Amino acid sequence: MPVLYYAIQESTLTFAPDTPLIKIVIFWEDIIKNTGSEDKSFPALDSGSWESYSTQVEANARRLIPLSNSLSIGEEPPKSQALLPVDCVFIVEKSQLLGILTLTDLKHLIASKINLATVTIAEVMREPIITLPENFDINTTMQIVRQYGLYHLPIIDDMNILLGIVTPDSITAGLQKELSNTSKQLEREIAQRRSLELALKEKETLLTEIHHRVKNNLQIISSLLRLKARHISDEQAIDIFQDSQNRVQAMAMIHESMSKSHNLASIKFADYVHNLTNNLLTSYGVTPNIKIHLNIEQLFLNINTVVHCGLIINELICNAIKHAFLYRDTGNIYVNFRRFEYNKYLLDVSDDGVGFPQGLEVLRNQSIGLQIVWSLVEQLEGTIAFNSNKLGTVFTIKFVMQN
Repeated sequence: MPVLYYAIQESTLTFAPDTPLIKIVIFWEDIIKNTGSEDKSFPALDSGSWESYSTQVEANARRLIPLSNSLSIGEEPPKSQALLPVDCVFIVEKSQLLGILTLTDLKHLIASKINLATVTIAEVMREPIITLPENFDINTTMQIVRQYGLYHLPIIDDMNILLGIVTPDSITAGLQKELSNTSKQLEREIAQRRSLELALKEKETLLTEIHHRVKNNLQIISSLLRLKARHISDEQAIDIFQDSQNRVQAMAMIHESMSKSHNLASIKFADYVHNLTNNLLTSYGVTPNIKIHLNIEQLFLNINTVVHCGLIINELICNAIKHAFLYRDTGNIYVNFRRFEYNKYLLDVSDDGVGFPQGLEVLRNQSIGLQIVWSLVEQLEGTIAFNSNKLGTVFTIKFVMQN
């Protein structure tokens, strides 16, 4: 993050260039008193003449600090000096940084016995050791602070405008704030995730229960159709009831699969088709010599696609069972399903029966089941191809799975 994020803008650290040095002494003396420091480098200003004042502080100045504390880039900083909370001031005019004056510099000036009331800060200021651009990296800044033992680093723009000051304390405060914000954000995200997980779990439980109840209701409808068919003697009506029962059962099996699935978004299609075809063989009491051969790619499909494909397979197998093997007790029905391109699927249902003697349009008009098939293919936005002869019948369907 840019160093400006960690900056402070304290006006007490800046002075105009025409400020007398005496005001700087008073400023630092107040800081020392307010911080409770035992360092009495600056005696009371009313304790005598400036000559007497300078004499009194000279011994303390030489005792507390080295003769020179100026650094240039590349030099090693002094190892033993303890920095005060405010160890320098910045001289600014019209927001532009002109120079700095350190506490060390001021103590040397006092020890030099000059009259601090007649000297302005502009006369004794010097250029900052290091200045930072506003987009400077904080990690590099921390390395500079450690390398040179600096407490205040000014941040300036291209026009030399003072934008702020970065200190070890401001870096620490900024990092603590950043850590606190990150921690709070993490806590919020964890709480939101827990809330979403709970809501998702409740939704999945509800969807599972809905699929279970829909399956039960469809099975009740299927049972009612079967019971009603027992009281009907008309063969054509019985056939209609049985077809309806199988369609309802095909949908019930889908919801049963969903209620038992760990993934409510999709169904393992191969397992579903296997259960569906077994149910049709049982429902129609097909002779064991008529077999259904499945070649279903192991794919997971969404419930909308499974409903459409399941009903199509149901209708075409029912058609084959009832019409393809007239006057025969043997035969084969084939169901193939695979993905041939990304999100594109191919389903074909075929048999080796007697074929259809009528034309396709006549066949569609006569068969409710085939009308349903064509309607379902349209809903899938797919295409259907039909081929029938004495060697059997093939229905080929291609579609793109919709989200």
